[in-house]
Amino acid sequence: MNRHNRRLTEDLRIGIRVGLSFSVAFSVLAAMAFVILLINREAGALKRDTGLNFPEILLLYVAGGLVGGVLIGLLRPLRSTAVGSFVLGSISAFPCFMGYILMTYPRTEWYPFGVLAALGGSMALCGSLGFWFYFKTNGWTD
Repeated sequence: MNRHNRRLTEDLRIGIRVGLSFSVAFSVLAAMAFVILLINREAGALKRDTGLNFPEILLLYVAGGLVGGVLIGLLRPLRSTAVGSFVLGSISAFPCFMGYILMTYPRTEWYPFGVLAALGGSMALCGSLGFWFYFKTNGWTD
């Protein structure tokens, strides 16, 4: 298929699959942390340290994964360059980071601090991950 021809439904399917895969991976990590805290009888430490309880964390990852996956699908042509992969990773992670800000910070801190913090976190973590994946996969988009 020509790189400039797009099948939006296929891009969305791939994007949602990628978003939900990251959602599952982060949920598994959160579950492992929660189990360790339960074993150590410090289940309250999760809420104290993150501002969220375990079900809220899972909800955030699933919702962020779905929204991020749709963004990945819509913006998938950006994947054809290293800089585009960085931008795609940053944009796709932003909903999850911003969701965390909205759920844990007072409304007065949502803007500009919350937006800048979410943008910085998504660029640092997932933008750099997208950049790295570009080189690991030789820039494939199929």
